[in-house]
Amino acid sequence: LSRGLGDVYKRQSTYSQIIGEIVIAVDCSGSIDPDTLNMFMAHVTELCRDVQPKLIHLAYFHETVFRVDSYENVDDVSINITESGGTAFSPIFKRIDDMGLDPVCCVVLTDLECYDYGAEPAYPVLWASTTDKVAPWGRTIQIK
Repeated sequence: LSRGLGDVYKRQSTYSQIIGEIVIAVDCSGSIDPDTLNMFMAHVTELCRDVQPKLIHLAYFHETVFRVDSYENVDDVSINITESGGTAFSPIFKRIDDMGLDPVCCVVLTDLECYDYGAEPAYPVLWASTTDKVAPWGRTIQIK
């Protein structure tokens, strides 16, 4: 996942790899089981440790974004699922706009079981999919 993000956006310095504010959107739809959520959490932790974002916004979504948690420290990050439902991706990007966020990128952890992608935002999007489907815009990688 970190390599995929690096292809989308990563500023490297001599001593560390640090990026600004990122949004990580976690698919909580009915097609995502607890084992997949655990895998998502492992990828979130690894990604945040690898790229050391200044601020992490973890957005939980299904057909809406029902929760956003923000963290400055990767060790505090945890996935907190409180509901499930259908799937729509467009609410992720609307919520980012509504919150006035200016992320350097958005990573969407999903199975890509959806057709509502919405309009492509100005910032890079990395679709990290558990399936071999490909999003219509942004960069798609397969994760396991």
